[in-house]
Amino acid sequence: MAGLCIANLSSNLATQGVMLAEGLLEPVQRLSIASLDPKNMVDAETVRYCLLTIANLAVLPANHPRMLYEPPLDKDTVDNGPKSILAALAGFAGHGDIKCRQNAVLAIGNLCSNPSNHVAIMELGCAATLATYAYPSTDATDNAGINVQFQAVAGLRGLASHPTIRVQLMRDNVMEPLMLAATATSAQAKAFDDKAGDEAGSKEAKEKKAKKEEEVNLDELDDVAATGQTAAGNPGGNPGGALAGQGKGQG
Repeated sequence: MAGLCIANLSSNLATQGVMLAEGLLEPVQRLSIASLDPKNMVDAETVRYCLLTIANLAVLPANHPRMLYEPPLDKDTVDNGPKSILAALAGFAGHGDIKCRQNAVLAIGNLCSNPSNHVAIMELGCAATLATYAYPSTDATDNAGINVQFQAVAGLRGLASHPTIRVQLMRDNVMEPLMLAATATSAQAKAFDDKAGDEAGSKEAKEKKAKKEEEVNLDELDDVAATGQTAAGNPGGNPGGALAGQGKGQG
């Protein structure tokens, strides 16, 4: 729960400077890197929130130098693990937990918004990870996966703004997921269309039902009106008497 609380607090850009000054980055970085070693018993849910915190911190370009180039403070991590947060994020491409992989992609996508990071991102092979998650989702209920796809596409867009890197991206065949994403109806849009169709069908059914009820009501009114006319001609309610009265009028 502490990891969740930290992730929520880090979503406020105004507090990120204070959190970094208090040493937030070091434990978050250490836990994230430790989870890359399958021998370490690290809670996956805690790592998810650590990566989400990193993704939030990556929103501000002022935080990027520390995330890309500042090594971990823990000596054992320096000697045996990734040398920076970005290197750790690249390592999550093959992590066993899907949520950890997705949050790592969110962080990389945010780092791609800064042109100063592009070369380092490419050197660590992060473009391939972004391309993997840029494929459109086919599950309309997987909102997290769809958001990750959007972020992956945005990250590739940021990298493609570099004149040299865009050539490398073409060589790495990132056009395939991008073309599929551009031409396919997103799962969210499809779900919206399906919902709209259901609502339209429901509305049409309601209109038909209301029209039918209105016709029934009109028929009932006609019956009431006819009954009233009969009663006026013959207070006794006998149709034969009404005919007799009409015959009498003719005579």
